[in-house]
Amino acid sequence: FEEAIGKNPRILKSGEKSPEEYQLMWQTIKAGKEWRGEFHNKKKKGELYWEQASISPIKDSQGNITHFIAVKEDITEMKKLIEELFAAKDRAELANKLKSEFLAQMSHEIRSPVNIILSFTSLIREEVNHNASEDMEMCFNAIDNGGRRLIRTIDLILNVADIQSGKLEVHLEKTYLAKDIIEN
Repeated sequence: FEEAIGKNPRILKSGEKSPEEYQLMWQTIKAGKEWRGEFHNKKKKGELYWEQASISPIKDSQGNITHFIAVKEDITEMKKLIEELFAAKDRAELANKLKSEFLAQMSHEIRSPVNIILSFTSLIREEVNHNASEDMEMCFNAIDNGGRRLIRTIDLILNVADIQSGKLEVHLEKTYLAKDIIEN
């Protein structure tokens, strides 16, 4: 307390705020207006801290400015939380990008062998078509249906990933099941 009495608040300056910012602050309060802003100031031991400040002029009965009053709040913790929030947001965006890349790679790795299986199944089916038993035909149908289902599932997973990442835009419109689908 004794060390602060009579001292100018500039003893707290960290040197990070530009002279232009201080000049604007002084212009504002000398014009009789309130100034609000933030300072990154220095404690007695040199440790930096953030404060939010409101500085207003005090006027006498003739309207002349006689003093200034500052109300300040230490917002160091809030600043740290905001930094952590932005870092978490960046990590989440990176994780989402990696997820999309992983899904695209997995899609390729699964789709290629499934397409090969379906192609060769189709060739074998054509070769034995005339001599295929009913059981054999059921097996060909099961392979074909299963492969197409797997490819469709991959496409749906990729669509959901694209929707979540904003790469795919969803357009909703009314569909009349009886007219548009069932009748066709």
